[in-house]
Amino acid sequence: MSVIGHREWQVWTNMDFFGDGEDIRGVVHFKITPSLMAEQTIGFLYEKLENIRKGEPQFDNQELQNFFDLSYITPTNELVIQRTASISRNTQEIEATLCNYLDDLAAISLCLDFPLTCNEIRFIVPPMQPENGEVFIAARKQISRGMAFEIEERGAASARLANDFEKFKNFNPIQKAAQKHYINGLTLLALEDQFSGLIDAAFMQFYQACEILCGENYKLKEVKKHIAEHCPNESRKLQIIAHHVWQIRHEYFGHGNVENHIVNIEDIDRTFDVAKQVLVARWLCKRLLDLSTNSNPLAREMRLYHKSGSVCFSGRDESIPQEFYIAYKFNPVPILDSTGNKIAEVNLG
Repeated sequence: MSVIGHREWQVWTNMDFFGDGEDIRGVVHFKITPSLMAEQTIGFLYEKLENIRKGEPQFDNQELQNFFDLSYITPTNELVIQRTASISRNTQEIEATLCNYLDDLAAISLCLDFPLTCNEIRFIVPPMQPENGEVFIAARKQISRGMAFEIEERGAASARLANDFEKFKNFNPIQKAAQKHYINGLTLLALEDQFSGLIDAAFMQFYQACEILCGENYKLKEVKKHIAEHCPNESRKLQIIAHHVWQIRHEYFGHGNVENHIVNIEDIDRTFDVAKQVLVARWLCKRLLDLSTNSNPLAREMRLYHKSGSVCFSGRDESIPQEFYIAYKFNPVPILDSTGNKIAEVNLG
């Protein structure tokens, strides 16, 4: 499974500290994102610091000792982990420095069996030093999400309230299971982009709902046969979209592999290319759910934002090769009838 965790960091630097000269000695402040047991877990680290101050042996590992430096680190009530460090006065080295710090934090997370998620890093030279102050502040950029509620969408929502409430309340077991997956996926996307794995989890919620709505099938051929039989008026389009979603799931979300992990920790553009696939899975899930209930269709416009632009998926199968295709091997797309015979073929790239 791919972990879409790579983000760029926006860095503010105090240029008074950078240029020529010796390395800067100071304290790194990791601002930890609030979550269950975060306060107690961080408190444990400060308890260890105090125990070392009282005579408990220091850790052998030099890198780890930096998190328990008695001369620089003082306890705080904030959700902040501290470590001492020396950094170069060359601003070009800050990015590599941040990566190293985050690797340290990940190692501590495994030691404590707790996700220490950090969205802000500050490097500070304490007041007792001749040269003191904030050296840099790094903030993790987000892949922002947005959902519209346009006039026509409000009209469709009103129609659904008037005509579909009763049937939604009395779903059959298949529809109820799919509904729960769909709502869970929307909930995960509605959360702020503070934690790695939310987009991945949302994709799989939508995908699992699609499996349920396609006859509880995970094999693509059976999915297409089900669509051909139960959605004949939209069969071609839905088969193309389902084909794409199944391939993305197989390539990036359904199996563990190092190659996709490396892609998603090195290149924010390629990371976004994978992240935006959740929009396609969400649309397919919602369309299949609406078709299964013969309800007034409504899939509110949802966007992911990246750099100066954004992307959405509104159900146009033409946009798959234009905006969403990622060179997977199972292409071209066979279109099947309800018996499994190929009746057409569509090339995506």
